[in-house]
This record gives sequence, structure tokens and C-alpha cells, in this order.
Amino acid sequence: MLWWPTARVLAATVERMQVSSSEGIYHAVLDATLDTAPAKIWRVLTDFPRFAELSPAIQSSEAIAREGPSLWRVLTLSRACVLGFCKEMKQVQRVEIRDLEMRAQVLPEESDFSLGQAVWRVRSQGQGARLYFEASMKPSFWVPPLLGPWIIEYVLQEELQQSLINLEQLLAAGAGS
Repeated sequence: MLWWPTARVLAATVERMQVSSSEGIYHAVLDATLDTAPAKIWRVLTDFPRFAELSPAIQSSEAIAREGPSLWRVLTLSRACVLGFCKEMKQVQRVEIRDLEMRAQVLPEESDFSLGQAVWRVRSQGQGARLYFEASMKPSFWVPPLLGPWIIEYVLQEELQQSLINLEQLLAAGAGS
């Protein structure tokens, strides 16, 4: 398990950032405060095509179907490289958006993950916002047993940190306004 105590990343304060794995399931948590209005953060997080600007691993993301007033089917294509080995991954998720909370459930039959779920929450806190993200996923592809889990944990940790930095840069550039 990798974790960092409270740390500063640009203007955000990371209260908790943790990545762990157990029995092939990877779990990530990010809890941070930002000096930005919740509504601005929310507009960036729910702009599906913009996911590629948030996460260094995501190559493209798009809403491929609307299944209800607050329910979407979202396709995300990503690529991760470690020590020169790269893996392209596909995720199709059913995403429900309500009251500054987004819940995503991986559809395994259309994805490279046998299970996956994520939740994003944005809440007011003081003059800014509290951002909470939690995800669990299990790849359906082979992961080398000895170093594989440690490498994936490390890559996920770096991706969480870079995604937070990217979010702040997007917000500073006027995204979400």
C-alpha cells in the first residue's frame, strides 16, 4: 500500500492519497481541498471529453449513450507504460450524476476490467471545495504476480497526483467557468 500524508499540490491540499491492492483488486482514494468553487470543479469533472486533459493515462473519453436524465454510458480509452511496456485499456462505464456526486460502474463485458467502480464527490468547504474520489478496479488482463501489483500501485499513485495538478491547471486557465 502506498500513501502520502497531507501534502500541498499547487493550491490544493491533499488530505489523503492512498493506493492499495488485494487479491488483484486495486483501490485508490483521493481526498483534497481546493481554493475553487465546487460548481467550477464539477463542470470540469462532468465534461467527459475533457477526461484526457485530466488524467495522463486517458487517451480519449466520450459519452456514447444517454440512458436517462442523469445516467450515461461513457467510453474511456487509456494507455499506461511502465519500463517500456505499454498497455492500452478500454473501459465502458455506466455513469450516474446527481447533486455533485458521480458514480461509475464498469461494464465488464465491454471493458478490459472484470470489475470496477468509482465515486467522485465535490462539496463546499470554507471558501473552496472538498474533492473526494474513490475507485476500485480489477484488470481482466494478466498482471505479473511479483512486481506487477507494486508497479500498478505506483502508476496509480502518480496518476492521481498528476490528475489533481491537471485539474488545478484547467481551473486556473478558466475551465469550469
